[in-house]
Amino acid sequence: MKVINYLKIVAKLLSQPTHTKYIIFTDIDDTLLRFSPNATSDQLVREDQITKDMLLLANKEGIPIIPVTGRGLNIEFGVKPLFEGRLQIEYDNFFDITVSDGCTVINHQNNPHNWQIDTEYDERLEKESGFSREKIYATLTGTDGINVQLQQEFSDTLLRFQPRDTPENIVKWNAKEDSTMAIPPQKYKISYIFESTDDIREKVHARLEQLLLLAGFDKVVVLTSRDKILSEHVCRYNIDIMPVNKAFPVNYIVPIIQNYLTESDPSTKLFTIVVGNDGNDKNMILSAGDIGMCVADSTQELTNTLIKNSLYGEGDLKIYQIQGKKRPIYISPYPGPQALYELIKNREVILRDCRNLLS
Repeated sequence: MKVINYLKIVAKLLSQPTHTKYIIFTDIDDTLLRFSPNATSDQLVREDQITKDMLLLANKEGIPIIPVTGRGLNIEFGVKPLFEGRLQIEYDNFFDITVSDGCTVINHQNNPHNWQIDTEYDERLEKESGFSREKIYATLTGTDGINVQLQQEFSDTLLRFQPRDTPENIVKWNAKEDSTMAIPPQKYKISYIFESTDDIREKVHARLEQLLLLAGFDKVVVLTSRDKILSEHVCRYNIDIMPVNKAFPVNYIVPIIQNYLTESDPSTKLFTIVVGNDGNDKNMILSAGDIGMCVADSTQELTNTLIKNSLYGEGDLKIYQIQGKKRPIYISPYPGPQALYELIKNREVILRDCRNLLS
């Protein structure tokens, strides 16, 4: 099942006329789709049209786009309902693979309108991460657990579990006769939500990491993302506990596609671009694929990381020092889907400039 889907991606790549074949992995919220809090309905219509134009251009140019998102695929407020409700287009006509639930599920559209989970990826994730939702949740919710400490230290943030992770929901889910009234918890993800300024967000994130480490969970990953802008300085944030970050599924998928591509045409080279705007995209942008790209209105967490690691370069494309390696990252002057549209149009120029900077 999985091979069929990768071969569909390879067929699309081989339709590109250039020797180098381009593929894009991208975040959704405020990257592939815009969520401007103060936008008028007319402005949102224009933003959504840019997304549709970009997707049509990608299909025309044979460039696969693979979303990497914290959202589920088919659940309420998930990827497919969001796209089809906002854009009035058939999601399945534009995407063959979707990385959902943070970075813990790879979904394949093996047949039209038939999406299935990549079980090999799930098995690898379980084997390599050793992630135990039950043990972590028990540590969070104990009488003197991490949850109590966080709420005491950051009482002004209204820190609380996401609805699917509340103790009340978990009790309902575990009681089989009442599980139809519950939201299914995610196998590899436990999430909080809170409101704060950016500096407090950073402290909440660091403290949760510290408390998990002290509790013996040294392999888990804590990721923070902006959910909604509430005022000039305050945002609502999601904070997720997971086994891996967004770079993991990208680095899992790319070699598989490259192998199939090489079997079809040994002379081709895959050029992978990863795109995002937020702290939970940071690892993907810094370390997955060949080049990272940040959209114009990226969050402070992401831009601060780039400022600290900048090496050299002029204009929008610079080289950064990431874990001892040189990493090209393109800072687009355009927000969200417009950045992706311009990337597709100018991909060969960006590749040339990238090679020149690294030479």
